[in-house]
Amino acid sequence: MNKKIYIFPIVLLSLLFFHSSLTLAHKDHAGAPVKFISTKEALRAMLPKDTNIVKRKEELSPESRRWAKEKYAIEIKEKLYTYYLAREKGSQRPIAAAMITSAPYRHGDVVIGAGASMDGEITASAVLSVNEKYVAEFKNKVGTGIVNHKLTITEINKLLDNNSCEDQAYCVYLKEVRTITIALQSLLRIGIIKPL
Repeated sequence: MNKKIYIFPIVLLSLLFFHSSLTLAHKDHAGAPVKFISTKEALRAMLPKDTNIVKRKEELSPESRRWAKEKYAIEIKEKLYTYYLAREKGSQRPIAAAMITSAPYRHGDVVIGAGASMDGEITASAVLSVNEKYVAEFKNKVGTGIVNHKLTITEINKLLDNNSCEDQAYCVYLKEVRTITIALQSLLRIGIIKPL
């Protein structure tokens, strides 16, 4: 009886170690991240010039998430969002915001950013980095650095809903830009932006 009690934890720990080793091994297959553009350069492209940029952290309220679901039929995660707010010099009036996130892509990650004006228009987007194994895919299918895809959330939804998004890299990019823009709209819409 005592031997069974000791064997079970050992077997369980062995399985957990084996599973985590496999996960890490898959991550290593993608190679090191390749940086195309710095966060600072991406923010300069995604936000208006001659503004004060402030880094903010906010949680989306249940009302904001509900608004996003009703307006776009998209579920926005309940979490702490880090974003960058561009304020007009002098008046400190908010003009636009940008967010940079990391999304899983195959056996690695892709870092994507997007900016939005106060009315929710996508100002610019960027692919900041991706693991070296997937660099060619992103260069050929999406672009790297600042990406010149002038799409609206409605157009992105149409591409994703109609399965027009056949390429995995492009689909991940579109989904991430859509999520970022909707999260920014939700943050900007509800007046979370407080004076400094």
